[in-house]
Amino acid sequence: MNPKLLLGGVIALFVGLLIATYLVARSANPVMLDEKGRVVEAGHRR
Repeated sequence: MNPKLLLGGVIALFVGLLIATYLVARSANPVMLDEKGRVVEAGHRR
């Protein structure tokens, strides 16, 4: 197998994974939880 073709395939796979990760992370809605699993309101510290 041609080494340049293999390298191009690996790079294309890596870039595809980066794009997929970005799209999933952009649509995520993270929530902060305390030690007991309750939702912590943003900006409120005890």
